[in-house]
Amino acid sequence: EGESIFKSHNKELPLPTFKKGMLPNELEEFIKTSLKNSHGGTISVITENMSPVELGDDIAFRLQLSYFLEHGLKKSVDALLTTKNDKLYVIMYVAPSLHYAQKHQSEI
Repeated sequence: EGESIFKSHNKELPLPTFKKGMLPNELEEFIKTSLKNSHGGTISVITENMSPVELGDDIAFRLQLSYFLEHGLKKSVDALLTTKNDKLYVIMYVAPSLHYAQKHQSEI
């Protein structure tokens, strides 16, 4: 509660903080805004896919995003998010789309 998922390096562009009870669409925006603001607000993060998945006895969400860095490199994000006991748990894989994201897709 009240914490960001990345460490802030820009006091003028704060990172969003987690709030208990966030809905799936709010968690999606939380992750997207976190990524955008961690890159100085200069990128546009696009949702490629978001779907519920079973994680043990709980429901989690798999979120697949993409964005382009300023110099043109496309990055892919594959994240798994769940909340339990008012805490957010995130596993996130970020890699260049062209080679590494596809190469390691089966492991992810």
